[in-house]
Amino acid sequence: MTDTLITMNATTIGGRIIPGGAEASKYPAANNGLITVKGIDAPSYLQAGAKFIGARGASYSPPIAPRAASAARIVSSTSLANGTLSIANQPDVPRQLGVYVDPGTTGISAGNIAVRYIANDGQDTTDNVSPVTPASTAKTVTTSKGAVSVTSVIVTALSGGASPLVQVNDTNSLSVMVQPYYTGFALSRAFADGAVNGTTAVASSAASYTPSTTPNATHTYEALYTFNSP
Repeated sequence: MTDTLITMNATTIGGRIIPGGAEASKYPAANNGLITVKGIDAPSYLQAGAKFIGARGASYSPPIAPRAASAARIVSSTSLANGTLSIANQPDVPRQLGVYVDPGTTGISAGNIAVRYIANDGQDTTDNVSPVTPASTAKTVTTSKGAVSVTSVIVTALSGGASPLVQVNDTNSLSVMVQPYYTGFALSRAFADGAVNGTTAVASSAASYTPSTTPNATHTYEALYTFNSP
């Protein structure tokens, strides 16, 4: 008789292998945090902190018509130096943010920019962004999730650069609300102004999408989507 296979979320246990059970030692977590185990082994993983998952469908509309993305809205363009950067504005709706670094004529060889925010999965999240980049080569790094609100942006251990600059932009990648430890996000249908609308990009790992109709503070949006969650 074939044992039933069960998919579980092992994100909270860091993907470590749990001893015990019939074949538990064969199931490290995949990159998305999911594991598939025999039913007989599930109790060992539950005891360690893994969770059963279920498929969910949802819809989300931003509470206001999103404004157009603009450079330096969240953190105004300023000198890149160790310390806490001033937050100029909060995101108007949940959306991914872009950390922009311009090293000047000398490359940046070390450093960290810690962007802490409340994410669209409700979690207090910190993205550690490397500012390392060659001379005269600006870079932008997008947040790993959608930001509902930004708590702090802190620069540490910076080395290199010639009058380097930093700013944090908002983007037109709109984020939907999901549950903590979600996986398998998929956008089913997007709407703009009550009509079916396409997308220019979908960031599945961030539960976010860029609508074909560019936000301008007048268009309204709705997304239908599915995801897995504990």
